[in-house]
Amino acid sequence: MHEISRLQIYLWVYIATWILLAVFTLPMLVARAIPFTYSEVFREAWMAMMTAFATETVLVVLLMVAQKTKELLSKRDLKSESADSAIDILVPTAYSFPSVGILVGIRFILFASWFIGAPLIVAEYPPYA
Repeated sequence: MHEISRLQIYLWVYIATWILLAVFTLPMLVARAIPFTYSEVFREAWMAMMTAFATETVLVVLLMVAQKTKELLSKRDLKSESADSAIDILVPTAYSFPSVGILVGIRFILFASWFIGAPLIVAEYPPYA
């Protein structure tokens, strides 16, 4: 029972980190880089984020992301042939980049070392990073 309570720490931290990234950090970063507000980005990205989370892959939502991006451009009268072709080219390239979820999952190493009673010391953090 004691080990299960220690395992809950990892699960709660994982859930909190995922929520922080999915709900706040990533939509805000995207909104800062494009001419749309946080609420517009979040409203359009919500379904794609939930689908990607449920399926654990970005591949299934690439078409959805491209369509929602084109819809956002249409709402602001920014749609053009060059924008559409850029979306069609750039969105599929997202599949080849590591997802934030995978990068966040790497921190399981820190949890595992703590869980077995051998946490990383400060000098071991640079090689870990």
